[in-house]
Amino acid sequence: MDLRAMLQKLDTAIKTVYKTTKKEYKDPLQGILYDITPVTGAVNNIVTLNSVPGMREFKSERKHGVADNTVHTIAPRKWESTLDVEREKIEDDDLGQIPNQTRVMTTKSGRHYGALAVAALPVGFTANLSDGKPFFHADRGNLIPGAFSAGTFSKAFDALVGMKDADGDFINPIPTHLIVGQENREEAEKILLREKLDNGQSNTNYKRVELIVDPRIAGKAAFLVAAKEGMCPLTIAERVKVGAPVAKTDINSDRAFETDVFSWGLRGRYDAAYQAMQFIVTVKGS
Repeated sequence: MDLRAMLQKLDTAIKTVYKTTKKEYKDPLQGILYDITPVTGAVNNIVTLNSVPGMREFKSERKHGVADNTVHTIAPRKWESTLDVEREKIEDDDLGQIPNQTRVMTTKSGRHYGALAVAALPVGFTANLSDGKPFFHADRGNLIPGAFSAGTFSKAFDALVGMKDADGDFINPIPTHLIVGQENREEAEKILLREKLDNGQSNTNYKRVELIVDPRIAGKAAFLVAAKEGMCPLTIAERVKVGAPVAKTDINSDRAFETDVFSWGLRGRYDAAYQAMQFIVTVKGS
């Protein structure tokens, strides 16, 4: 058995599966709720969050990290995901699940940008930005109180199309998408997908915007977005894009000697940041 040759073959297979899976997956909220901004350093109004599934924050070693829910100027954090393969599985050619595990790792890393953006939404009600107010605030015109309904949807629509710039001039954003979680799915479908109301009259909100139901969004809040204005409400500040898995397969390394484990890891540096509050209005819910 040539262990080095088997490791090289496995490395090629893992990277091929990663490349194929990476092309297949696109987060449904990318280009709508968030876009991606390459950055070279610190970023204003960046969001640090904990308990976001997928990639894990990279601390002093590859393990779970913890960050406070705060908003301030920092450099994008490091994230990692690691696939370990025991030496015995390679020696016994017991590698049937490795491609599937690679697909899962790759898909989760692809979802991580969206997971960070979704996790930033509830923080936007409470954490102050550099101007001393949360991202969603009545003074910004992007916060509608009350339960989500046809009435509050109309108020959100009017608030979004009525947005003004810092000089008080109308910017006329066009609402394109309503984003809700499972708790608001039924009400959102009633508002947007019925041609007729219960009284038989035409539904003026019928397909007025596109509905996105994303199970990652918890609670009763709903978010109306103008997604064709040149930038999205949130962005992923991307310092280092997640690249192909890096192999740790040196059979003479101390780790291989002590643990009989070889690893393939993903790494990136990025974080969610608030970007364009004038292109989103939320109905907070109750």
